[in-house]
Amino acid sequence: MTRATRSRPGPVSHVLLLAVIAAMLLATAPLGAAHAQQAQRVTRLTADSNTGAAIAWSRLTYAAGAGPTVLLARDDVFVDTLTTGSAQGALDAPLLLTDGDALSPDTATELERLGAQDVTIMGGEHAVSAAVEAELADLGYATTRLSGATRLETATEVAGAFFPNATTAVIARAFPTSDEQTQAFADSLAVGSFSAGTGIPVLLTEVDRLSDSTRAYLDAASVENIIVVGGTAAVSEAVMAELATIDMESKGPGAELTVNRVAAGTRFGTAVALANEFGYSTAADAPRILLIAGTGADAWASGLPAGAQSGSGAATVLADGATLPAETLALLEGGSGKPLICGPAVEASACDAAAEALGLTGS
Repeated sequence: MTRATRSRPGPVSHVLLLAVIAAMLLATAPLGAAHAQQAQRVTRLTADSNTGAAIAWSRLTYAAGAGPTVLLARDDVFVDTLTTGSAQGALDAPLLLTDGDALSPDTATELERLGAQDVTIMGGEHAVSAAVEAELADLGYATTRLSGATRLETATEVAGAFFPNATTAVIARAFPTSDEQTQAFADSLAVGSFSAGTGIPVLLTEVDRLSDSTRAYLDAASVENIIVVGGTAAVSEAVMAELATIDMESKGPGAELTVNRVAAGTRFGTAVALANEFGYSTAADAPRILLIAGTGADAWASGLPAGAQSGSGAATVLADGATLPAETLALLEGGSGKPLICGPAVEASACDAAAEALGLTGS
């Protein structure tokens, strides 16, 4: 495994009183270029590639010269990006994507626009090659890698690098249980924004058993509060039972473990449940709404880079192709006039429906 070797900013505060966090975030102005976007009320991001989708979020969130630190991952596989939402929030950094064998030209241009200085590469050389790292060095960027043997260990590397003293952690599924590969990142789409906004690290597990590396991390870390995201089809009751046996003796006198599940029957409902957990009972409670694509093989590339937008507070909900699920609509209908950002890959009709639910028709 490779750990970060350069100095990192201290961990953000980990507090279970999410309503208090949300109240603080409501008073915080949107990041970077998002200031100018609020006057539009409805912002529709577009892209014709995975790298373009990440760049669209970066350009919305960060003004020119405002992104000295950047996260970089491969553009064709999602495994190293699953837990980057927390890192985006901790570093106030965008997630960009690149071809694994050569730095994508559009991404190189965005690095220059951001005024990047430090690039944290997610994944080993099989994901983002040594050639890409060398190219970054030639362009004058300092590079660091965060990687593990699998997506599970990469998650613990991220948690250890950015949140060494965290007392709360989120656990989400790491793998699908059928040929529907989007199951692996279905809950991470909303978890990314949640973790970016709350400063809570994200760990991963197998569906039917608590993964060994995740168990080892939890036994050794200072985590006392665990939020399991997703229903029993995503994280089984067997995993919940194993979590209840985490070693608490090493965490100090009086340490007590709490394990709670945040879930609904679908990925769409779980996203709403996470928004509720964040303190947004309806869209009216949120400073703005992020609508991201909840289905599709490349939905991760349009959704996971949205994490940086949530650092200053946002309710993140999912579209289902051309339509909005009932769970999403129910949250939106309480937020008349709230600004809406429709991410790349959100179909126009779904964005239109969200705008209508928020009373933003004609935008």
